[in-house]
Amino acid sequence: MSVNINNYPTLKNYAILSGSGITVPVAPGGTTVTNGYYGSWPTPDYSGNFIPVGSPSGENSTDAEAAHTEFNALLQAMQLAIVGLPSVTLSTTYTNTSITLLPNVCYSTGSSLTFTNTSITLDGSNVSNGQFFILIPTAISFTNVPSITLINCTNCNIFWLAGSEAITFNASPPPSIPGIFMAGSSITLAGPSQVLGRLYTITGSVTFAESSSVNATCTFIPGPTPTPIGNVCFLENTKISTDQGKVLIQDIDPSVHTINDEKIVAVTKTITQDDKLICFMKNSLGPNHPNEKTVMSKNHKILYQGKLVEAHHFVKGFKNVNTIKYNGEILYNILMENYRVVKANNLVCESLHPKNLIAKLYVNNIENINEIINELNSCILKKDYNKYLEVEKKICSASKK
Repeated sequence: MSVNINNYPTLKNYAILSGSGITVPVAPGGTTVTNGYYGSWPTPDYSGNFIPVGSPSGENSTDAEAAHTEFNALLQAMQLAIVGLPSVTLSTTYTNTSITLLPNVCYSTGSSLTFTNTSITLDGSNVSNGQFFILIPTAISFTNVPSITLINCTNCNIFWLAGSEAITFNASPPPSIPGIFMAGSSITLAGPSQVLGRLYTITGSVTFAESSSVNATCTFIPGPTPTPIGNVCFLENTKISTDQGKVLIQDIDPSVHTINDEKIVAVTKTITQDDKLICFMKNSLGPNHPNEKTVMSKNHKILYQGKLVEAHHFVKGFKNVNTIKYNGEILYNILMENYRVVKANNLVCESLHPKNLIAKLYVNNIENINEIINELNSCILKKDYNKYLEVEKKICSASKK
């Protein structure tokens, strides 16, 4: 079951709907409201310079009560829509990092959600009717978030909910703020903000501190090649020993760098469904093994006592090997022409096997690569094994470059 704003004809006409008033800056700046009404119920209190553009537009308190009724219906529909979807529990705080969210997943926390200096990517992966549900019980806060980037998705399919408290954009907001933002209490935007979507509150106010804009137009945002889901990879900034010296994995250039005089075919990029990564602290497997903290996916194999052993097997037997929360970061691996080992922070680890499906995405000449990756991600998320086999066949049967 999906949620469609068009199923709520009164609500969809509102770009801003408040419970207790809307405040925007005074002239000459003001706030531009495009292709949607602004309205408040039960307290129709408006302050500042509103600049209505497009159709519908302007202040509409008359229909605000009916819009609130549909707003409550929308909230109920969201609860039905997430039944059966994969669920991911986010950390309550993200600081100085990046996170990628996937469609048709219910993201939540036990309480609040705070982003600070964190880049957010919503990767729609061209999934048909792909929707994003970030449903937080209390409050959502964004502080100096450099970007909220849409890839192959529409802003009207992104639902941000702060169930009982506020949504707040502090300090410098990102260049674009996409999605439908819904707060139990208030929504506050401290800096100049360009909202591509809608702002709805149940009881509280909507407040803009500086000249801003809200555009309720539903817009599909295309993007680059989506990131496939994989399970054998390293976190960025892992140092790989090459013939040219130690190089951060994300900076390796296959046209420049080699390992043991062998060609590097590609540096692959994936995300993982796992909610945990394995963290090896310095010296956890022996002196200088690794020589600094090293983080990898749980299935990545390490050469230990003459055998390749998956990383997760070290958690119980070694004091300084632990699991850490996976926050949606891009993960990397080294693809060689043949299955080899590489040194990552002085740990001897497997390279990506050439027969791995992710490897074939990089070396086979695949038409409609975006569509194929989207299909692959979708069947993994849905745990549709039969569909996975179909996609695997398409990838494997593609001719090599």
